[in-house]
Amino acid sequence: MPEALVSSSIGHVFARCLEDAPNYSKLRKEFYSSFLKREGCDVSDEAAKFGFRIMRAVFCEKDTNIEPILRLVEQLAAEVPDTQVAADLWDAVVDFLLDVINVKEALHRFRACMFLARILNKFDSRRSLESRKLKKIRDSLLGQLRDKSLKVRGVAVQALAKLYERTHEVSILKGLLELLDRESAKAVRVAVVVALPPDENTMEKLQELTLDAPHEVRTAVYKKLSAVPVSSFSVAMLSRLLQRGLRDREGAVSKEAGRMVGLWLSRDCDGDAEKLLGHLGVEEATQAAELVLEHLL
Repeated sequence: MPEALVSSSIGHVFARCLEDAPNYSKLRKEFYSSFLKREGCDVSDEAAKFGFRIMRAVFCEKDTNIEPILRLVEQLAAEVPDTQVAADLWDAVVDFLLDVINVKEALHRFRACMFLARILNKFDSRRSLESRKLKKIRDSLLGQLRDKSLKVRGVAVQALAKLYERTHEVSILKGLLELLDRESAKAVRVAVVVALPPDENTMEKLQELTLDAPHEVRTAVYKKLSAVPVSSFSVAMLSRLLQRGLRDREGAVSKEAGRMVGLWLSRDCDGDAEKLLGHLGVEEATQAAELVLEHLL
């Protein structure tokens, strides 16, 4: 770790946090009392410096556990009495992450995306990011969908999913769907399926993925579709989904498809098998209906 960083009051405390992460809560209090509350300390001026320095500390060691550090930043921001100061601190953190996201080291790009995902997941109305900042985050994360590291691509997908939950921007959904057209890594494809909202914009693609080569992707699709009410599907789509899923040679896929049927029965049809079959239009989807009956029996 750089000597200049360790010699500073911020760097010293965070160096100790990295060495003894379980005790981060005690160290957080020590830092808050000795630095932020120090007599004569202009907290508003130091907040931005703190944000940059903590991120540098995080990325100094390859084996750093980011979870305690992230919780530390979150709690410090929450404890600063001036909301503008807390906002400045988070701005500094995000700005640094947006710089790190383009560095040469894949591990650092991975951590930057992971931090952004966690930050987006935990922000509340008191610590909301400005729209211009969200746009910068969006553009940077969309760029990371083409990263040469599959781990970076995967965590960028997770971060974009969190951002989409906040903004519902079409460009994010488009980027994720386009990634599926070119992505070969199984883990990333699964991450995209998990990230996609099951709605009218994605249902066709999700249906296509029930024929995806990796069974992990197919399993993830059926798990995703089980959250959708059975009444939301057309008879034709239900027939295809059920025949593909319940007949899948991979046990994990057929099991998940069966679980989906069970959820539809109990949640959407009050346990009435006849009502469930009614959604299939038995005459139009005889084979699918037979498979459902066989599964239920």
